[in-house]
Amino acid sequence: MQVPVLIESLPNGKGYRARAAEPFSVSAESLDRDVAIDEVRRKVNDLVATGRVVPVNVGRANPMANLIGTIDMNDPTYQKWWEYVEEFRQEMDHIRLAGEGDEDDA
Repeated sequence: MQVPVLIESLPNGKGYRARAAEPFSVSAESLDRDVAIDEVRRKVNDLVATGRVVPVNVGRANPMANLIGTIDMNDPTYQKWWEYVEEFRQEMDHIRLAGEGDEDDA
């Protein structure tokens, strides 16, 4: 996981402040920039390791996924629907669109 960390110089050259934004809201100050960053990293890792920050999936990747496996092809309604699908496919097989077909048609 990557977390953006803002690095700020403290007034009067007294070091650096590193801050991570919400949901972490942690910061650290040090004379050394890298030490401040490492301290923020440690604090964020502690929050995640103790289960105080967890990833949460929202929404569905595909809203149609909940329909998978729900069609019973033994149901007469679905059988009739499938007949219509097949009829439509056969009709579409006979249609030629511009640019389709043999090279000799040009």
